[in-house]
Amino acid sequence: SKVAECSYRIAPGVKCFLGENGYDKSPSSRQSTPLIPGLSAAQSQGIMLIRSINATFFSGFDAYILYWLKDGNPEEDPRTYLTSGLLRRMPDGKTKAYPGWYYISTMVNWLGKYIPDKIISENGDVWIYRYRHSEKPDSVAYFLYKPLVTVNRPTSYSIDIGEAAEKVVQKISFQDNIEIGEKEYIPVSKGKIHLEVDEKPVLILYKELPSGK
Repeated sequence: SKVAECSYRIAPGVKCFLGENGYDKSPSSRQSTPLIPGLSAAQSQGIMLIRSINATFFSGFDAYILYWLKDGNPEEDPRTYLTSGLLRRMPDGKTKAYPGWYYISTMVNWLGKYIPDKIISENGDVWIYRYRHSEKPDSVAYFLYKPLVTVNRPTSYSIDIGEAAEKVVQKISFQDNIEIGEKEYIPVSKGKIHLEVDEKPVLILYKELPSGK
């Protein structure tokens, strides 16, 4: 946020982009992704990327540039920035997609028309961010995760979402090899939903009840 505010102060009216944010999959690189216990380096990279993208959106930047799209090196290559890709060109010429490709695709597919609305919480076990649809303001999305990398243990959590138009909300989980993630429905009880949250973010989508209803 301080960087974005400084940019707008120095160059008022000029859009501010965050560029070259990324993580190497190689544990020997100085730019290596933090490893989440029980997950591969590629999965950890993907998780840290979508967490970074979310943080960028809520920091006040106008755009985000990922570093980078495709590499051609083995995951264990120790050289800096050579294993940052979401895709890899394999020796046989085929392209391999890493988990991060699917996680970011899921984020774009579900939140592509949403804009940051409010940081609900950046304290405690679970951090919560709220997005709102740019054309349908009654459509809301929550982005939740445990802000840790040292453990990987689900936490039971309840969120007060207020009055929803439906009796269930959509929960979207980021999954390997699925570009739209995995969808399930969670019941709303007295304005609250209950779910398990861990280091990999999840999305919650629903429509708010119109005022006066």
